[in-house]
Amino acid sequence: MKKTTRLLRELFSVTAGRIAVPQECLLNDIVPFLSLAVSTKLKDGQVEEAIAVLADFKLTIDHFKEHLLELNDKCKGALRFNMLDTQTKSAFTRVYHKLHPDIVVKKKKTTAAGNAHTF
Repeated sequence: MKKTTRLLRELFSVTAGRIAVPQECLLNDIVPFLSLAVSTKLKDGQVEEAIAVLADFKLTIDHFKEHLLELNDKCKGALRFNMLDTQTKSAFTRVYHKLHPDIVVKKKKTTAAGNAHTF
């Protein structure tokens, strides 16, 4: 219950100004709609359009995967996303990070000597 409340609160603050609904409506109406909209675009091969749906609501790919899908894991959108093939999901992530390079976190690799290098 606490996790659901936290995820809803985060989504509510991110979408402020774009969606003005109570948190209960966000959970029961908006989250399933957005999940389904993005998943349907991806199923149809419209990766950039799916990303545009997220951008319209100031959402990132992490909000989609970690918030929307987890909050409503049994809705049609979440089920449809989970049934997508790996190539489509990978393309979604790849194109998203290409269009939003400021969100990509650089990974550090440790050398044999134990020094961390950013690549």
